[in-house]
Amino acid sequence: MDSTPRKQSPRVPSMPLDESITRAAKVYKEEGRHQAPVEVVMKHIGYAGASGTANRAVASLRYWGLVERVSEGTLVVTKEFESYLFAPEEQHKKELLIAFLRKPPLIAELLDNYKERLPSDASIRFALIQKGFTPDTAGACLNMFKRSLEFANYYGFIAEAQAPQEITNDESLDEIDPLEINLIQPTTAAATKSALTPAPINPLPSIADSSFDRIPVRLDANRRAWLEIPNPLYKADVERLKQQIDFLLTDD
Repeated sequence: MDSTPRKQSPRVPSMPLDESITRAAKVYKEEGRHQAPVEVVMKHIGYAGASGTANRAVASLRYWGLVERVSEGTLVVTKEFESYLFAPEEQHKKELLIAFLRKPPLIAELLDNYKERLPSDASIRFALIQKGFTPDTAGACLNMFKRSLEFANYYGFIAEAQAPQEITNDESLDEIDPLEINLIQPTTAAATKSALTPAPINPLPSIADSSFDRIPVRLDANRRAWLEIPNPLYKADVERLKQQIDFLLTDD
């Protein structure tokens, strides 16, 4: 008989993030941010009293960062969860949700390993077993992990954060802070002119062309110039335009 003690599974939530948030909200409804005995918290989230299932549920709320222990035997809803409940801006709410998702160290490690997308279920289950899970607990952890990612729309959030920022049509160049634009300083004047030599000019787009916005610029002596701005206009485009304007102003 093998007397080797079984390695304990890493500490992870047993409840997925969406269900944990629902139960933490019940605690907040009853207690606000006042501390409460663990047994009272268990009743708020649907358990008659202390049990293995109730303990795992409370542990899940703690692992996600929704409640925290104030003293021995007492819990309180975290300030971050209160902020999540009442955040007026959707972006702030999303950021807090992602922070909850990454709170358990094991889940943060998995997300760091799977930066762009998840591999197959078999690959994730194998990785969990390598970390000490039994095949059965690895399967349960996998289901909890995938459900929580789907609830938080994790990879959608990452893709949105990495997408280039677009300047909306109602923003003009005058509204962009020049201090936010770091121009590349070339090493020589020759390199400057080589990098910024204008390409052959194509005919101007028609005013009716919806892919361009025509912006008037008032000059001295009742003169006026027009800027043909492509739609959409990205910050990278603005940097290029600034470099071209600076080149024209310094050209002898």
